[in-house]
Amino acid sequence: MPPTPMDDIVRIKGLSSGVSSLGGPRPRGGGMAAGRGGAGGAGGGGGAGGARGGVFGAQRAAVERGLAEGLGLRPAALPAGLAREHRAASSSGSGATVQSLAFAGPRARLARVTALDAPGVQALNCVVFPEPALEAPLLGLDLVSLGGTRCLAGFDFHPLSRQAAHRKAWLPRLLELRGEFGAGGVEHSGNFYPTDAEFFSEGMLLLKAGSVSEVLSDLHAAEAFEAYLGLYAEVLREAPPAEEPLELEVAQARYCQWQREHDPAGKVFASLFGKEWSRRYEEFLFPYQASRLEV
Repeated sequence: MPPTPMDDIVRIKGLSSGVSSLGGPRPRGGGMAAGRGGAGGAGGGGGAGGARGGVFGAQRAAVERGLAEGLGLRPAALPAGLAREHRAASSSGSGATVQSLAFAGPRARLARVTALDAPGVQALNCVVFPEPALEAPLLGLDLVSLGGTRCLAGFDFHPLSRQAAHRKAWLPRLLELRGEFGAGGVEHSGNFYPTDAEFFSEGMLLLKAGSVSEVLSDLHAAEAFEAYLGLYAEVLREAPPAEEPLELEVAQARYCQWQREHDPAGKVFASLFGKEWSRRYEEFLFPYQASRLEV
């Protein structure tokens, strides 16, 4: 039997074994999720009750608010044919849909949100690319559910330089934030992303559990989305001008190259939506050039 999209993610992200039983960290009071009756409001416990439906509807709405209100970004136009793609159900299962939004602003050249709903795989991903003229990291947020029995959440500020000066303004605060959400539940796993990779920080928070409810309720993932977006907004507002903006622009291109080569999503999209569409979509997700979308 040929491998399925879920098989690709399981193999590459190391979710096939050793799924942690994660204890609940200290929740942050007054967060977005608290206002909605707790982080378990991920689409009303996994149904269509989220702001836009789907397993991660509430988290998607929180991310969009954080980008628009916290970072002050405006919606941007996507390349033609990439905002939404749907493939109808086949004899082997139900249909698949991927939806995307893009934002941009004076201090972020691109922020994009991707939501995938497919047989056995539901995912929410957000990446923010800062202006290369600023001494600032990228932001990466991930939620992945595999068959409703395995779930992963990842949060990180992706550094664009190994120089200590690049990290000193934000890494201590990121490590503090990781400590708030990681009590008993952090697994900085080399099976997910190599721990020595250039573009992943020591403050990366990785949460693995056996179900969506564990990640969203016990681990307060909704509050984590709010907190990481809030901290990133602070870092971006405070970011000084880069001493070597060309080096940071090249580093963003290297990050995109690394992701194109290692991110299992490329194979998943190709198997679900075809190679040609997936190639164009990958160019949007991980653009080599620091171009801007129209807002």
